[in-house]
Amino acid sequence: MKKVAVIGVHVVGMHHWGGRELRVGEIYFARNEPLNPKDKNAVAVYSDTECIIKRGYLCREDALIISKLFEENLICGNCFLKPKGVAEKFKKHRGPLQRCNVGFFSAEENINRIGEILHKYEMKVW
Repeated sequence: MKKVAVIGVHVVGMHHWGGRELRVGEIYFARNEPLNPKDKNAVAVYSDTECIIKRGYLCREDALIISKLFEENLICGNCFLKPKGVAEKFKKHRGPLQRCNVGFFSAEENINRIGEILHKYEMKVW
């Protein structure tokens, strides 16, 4: 098993789920929502391991890529998310945007495929 970190994804929509931002230093969990009526590539962010308490979503561009990892079963177990800074306003009529890193475990034979999917992102494997 290898640990994979994806650097620089963004979370949005925290203000719809009871907070202005995610707490830096805490660990959150991500899960895809293929049955989401607004976006079949949606990846929700939760504050609990059971994925019940929703805190936001990955931004659409990042969710499109990360959801492929879920669809192809390249993520083993939980997908972790760690905020790396405070939330910032990203457009005049939109809510906050917060930079985060995503981490997960994957089988060693999947690392090349993961690299192909994440080619536009900084990725660390160990």
